[in-house]
Amino acid sequence: MSVLWKIIPAHIYVTSLVLSWGIVASLQSIATSFASLLVLRTLLGIGEAGFTGIPFYLSFFFKREELALRTGLFISAAPLATSFASTLAWAIIKLGAHSPIASWRLLFLLEGFPSILVAVVVFHSIPDSPSTASYLTSREKKVARLRLRKEKDPSTSTTGKKPGLKWREALTVFTDPKLYLTAFMFFCTNMAFSSLPVFLPTIIKSMGHSALTSQALSAPPYLLSFIIVILTAYFSDRLSSRSTFVIFHALLSASGYSFIAVAGARGWGTWWRYAGIYPAAIGFFSVITIIITWTINNQESESKQGTGFAMLQLIGQCGPLVGTRLYPDKDAPYYISGMTICAAAMVLVAILALVLRFYLRAKNRRAAGEYGRIGEEGNTLVAKRRGSPMEPFTYML
Repeated sequence: MSVLWKIIPAHIYVTSLVLSWGIVASLQSIATSFASLLVLRTLLGIGEAGFTGIPFYLSFFFKREELALRTGLFISAAPLATSFASTLAWAIIKLGAHSPIASWRLLFLLEGFPSILVAVVVFHSIPDSPSTASYLTSREKKVARLRLRKEKDPSTSTTGKKPGLKWREALTVFTDPKLYLTAFMFFCTNMAFSSLPVFLPTIIKSMGHSALTSQALSAPPYLLSFIIVILTAYFSDRLSSRSTFVIFHALLSASGYSFIAVAGARGWGTWWRYAGIYPAAIGFFSVITIIITWTINNQESESKQGTGFAMLQLIGQCGPLVGTRLYPDKDAPYYISGMTICAAAMVLVAILALVLRFYLRAKNRRAAGEYGRIGEEGNTLVAKRRGSPMEPFTYML
C-alpha cells in the first residue's frame, strides 16, 4: 500500500474510495432487477475494502504510542453509525411513503448521495503526508517530520536510500510468526464483529419484542461501544500496551456471548439475554481496534508494515464468511450454537494475544542482549546491524 500511495497520492486514493462508494450506493436506487442490485452490492463491497487501509495511512502522521486512539476514532465510527442507522432507515422509509419515489429507492439514495458531497471535502482537506498538510505552518511541518523520524524505516534515514517497497523486507513478513498470530486473532474477532451487528435486530426480535422495539434496543449497545472503544484506545496509547487490552476485552466479549448462551439454555428472561449483548459488543469492537494498531506497531519498516497489514486484512476478512452463517433460522430464538462459537472464538483471541505477548517479550530481551554485547564493542556495529546508532527496534507488548 505504501507503494500504491507513491503512485496514487493519498488524497486521491481516499477521495476515490469515498466518491466510488457514494456513487455505487446511490445507483442502487435505480436498480431494476436482482441481478443488477447484486452487481452493485459487489462493487460496493470492493469499494468498502479500500477503507481498511486507513489505519495504515494514519501511521504516516502519528507515532506508535499515538496510533491506537486515532485508529479507535476511525473504528468507533462503525458502532456510532450502527446505533442510529436503523432509526434513520425507519425515518426514510416513513418519508418514502409520502413521496413519489419508492421507500427502498429513497433509502439507498439518501444514504449514498451524502458521500459524494463528502468526497469533495476530502479532496481538499486530506494531506498526503505531514509535509503537505495545508493547515500546518512551515515550522509545524518541520516539527511533524522530526517527531516521526524514529518511526520511519531506519535504512532510508541513515543511508539516504529512496523510500518505497523493499521486496526482500516484504517477503520476510511471510515467515514471521507474529503476522499469523495477529491475523488469526483478527479472523476470530471478525466472526463476532460481522455476525452480531447483522443479526442483532433479529436476535432481539426473537426475544419477544416488536420489530420497532428491536431496532430501538439495538442502538444502546453500539452507542456504549463507541465510548468504550475510544477510552480503551486512549489508555492503550498512554500505557504503551496492546496485549493487556486485547486479552481483557476478548474475555469480556466471550463472557457476554457465554452469558447469552447460558441464559437461553436455562430459559432465563429476555432482559438477561439482552444484558449479555453489551459486554459482547463492547469487547469485540475494542479488540478490532487494538489488533489493527498492534499489527502496524510491530513491523520494523514501512515495507513490512504495508505487507503485514495487507496479510492481516486478507486472512482476517475471511472471518465474516463464517460469522454471517452462525445464526440460522433453525436456531431461533436462542441461537445458542452461534453464541457459543463466538464465545469460544473470543477466548481463542485472548490465548493468541497472550502467546504473542510472550513471543514479543522474548524478542525484546534477545535484542536488548545483542545490543548490549555489540555496544561494548562499538556503536558503529550497532548502527550497521540495526540501522540506527541509538537503540534496537522494540516491539510493543
